[in-house]
Amino acid sequence: MYAIAQRPAVPAPAPLDLLTALAQANNFNLGTLAANRTGRLAPEQAALLRRRARRKLLFGLIVMGGALLFAAIVVSAEGVGSLGQIALFSGIIALAACQLIVAGARTLSDARSGTVAVLEGVVTKSRGVDTDESGNSTITYYYEVGRQKFRVSPAAYLALPAGTICRLYHAPGGKELLSIEPLAVNGE
Repeated sequence: MYAIAQRPAVPAPAPLDLLTALAQANNFNLGTLAANRTGRLAPEQAALLRRRARRKLLFGLIVMGGALLFAAIVVSAEGVGSLGQIALFSGIIALAACQLIVAGARTLSDARSGTVAVLEGVVTKSRGVDTDESGNSTITYYYEVGRQKFRVSPAAYLALPAGTICRLYHAPGGKELLSIEPLAVNGE
């Protein structure tokens, strides 16, 4: 026979403690939150968005250039007979690259404008699981408010109690979460 010790009920974290936990898990500080409350990006957030934009733009341009180069090499080696198939394949790859370029342009626009969008409500958490052909799974974590969905880290997912009413500050074009502050925990 086993005895099981019961744990005492753990009270919900105080809003300030929750704010500190959310700041750590979502990689922002109280200084950037103060700037976001005024509707502006903090300088370090603008710099981060510019770096992300450059990466997206560079990668998109490299992929697009690679698709076009691949098409040119195959057509020159195989002849015009394979032009239709190569154009279709390269077009699909170039379309994906265009999506990256557009996302990079939006992120760069957000960094340049310096403005922050605000969203408030009950945050629900969700997970998405992608499994590849080898059976390897990747879990993606999200915060959701209404129809808006923000990708977050596993630590950020775990830091937010279910049913928390929050104010989320995000980049308006790229929909990247910049900071989050709790307004009430579990409807309190």
